[in-house]
Amino acid sequence: LLGRRAKALLLGLALVPEGTKPATLVVSRDSPLDATGAQSQLLAASRACILSCYFESASGTKMMQGKRVEGGEGHGPRKEFFIAASADLMKRWRVQEVDVFTTSVVGSGNRITFEAGSGSAEVLDILKKTRVGDRIFLQCEGHADIAGTVTLKVGANTLVLDKPFVCEVSGSCRFELQRPSVPLF
Repeated sequence: LLGRRAKALLLGLALVPEGTKPATLVVSRDSPLDATGAQSQLLAASRACILSCYFESASGTKMMQGKRVEGGEGHGPRKEFFIAASADLMKRWRVQEVDVFTTSVVGSGNRITFEAGSGSAEVLDILKKTRVGDRIFLQCEGHADIAGTVTLKVGANTLVLDKPFVCEVSGSCRFELQRPSVPLF
């Protein structure tokens, strides 16, 4: 959810006075609005400004605000930012948590149970954060992926999903928790 400053930033870019210096914005391609919200205090100095956008990159050729970024400058990255921000606004789901752990998973019908084991602390931590209406993806080595929307939580280690499946998995699993996006306005 975007704060009031991030909303003001997006809406206040229409009128930029002559001679206004560009405001540097370093964002991730995957979630440009999250980075915009985090940097909104830096950008709130004036009502409107020109954005000088940079995209984070591990193999970037420049350093901006202590982060390695891609080398592009000017209108190109700014256009890319608005395209990426628009796509980010249209997402129905947002990733909340991604974790990899070793556990045993037993599924039958639409009920999935995470057995106690070496990774049980991590599993229980994620399951505490999971709410009815969240979507989960579970990818376990050598097994079919499990995906579905949580319709009920049973105890500390069992979820009921909206889709039936059958599985019995023991090993390393990647767990992704997604929440529905809240509209900006």
